[in-house]
Amino acid sequence: MKQNELKPCPFCGGRAAIGQTKKSLKLQYCVGCDNTRCIANRLRNPFVLHYLSPYEALEAWNRRAKDGNYN
Repeated sequence: MKQNELKPCPFCGGRAAIGQTKKSLKLQYCVGCDNTRCIANRLRNPFVLHYLSPYEALEAWNRRAKDGNYN
C-alpha cells in the first residue's frame, strides 16, 4: 500500500474517498466510505470528523487499532 493511499472501509470493505467541506469559513477535509448503505458513508454520518488538510484526514482514516485477523 502506498503512503498516500486510503485503506478500505473498516466496516464493509468498500472504497474510501476524501471529500472537502467548508466549516467555519475554512476549507476542511473528511474521509468516508463510498458505499451509501455503509455506516461510514460520509454523507449519512453526522459524526464524521473534519481535518485541516487532506493528509491529516488520510492519516486518521488509515489509523486502525488492529489490522489483520480479528479472532
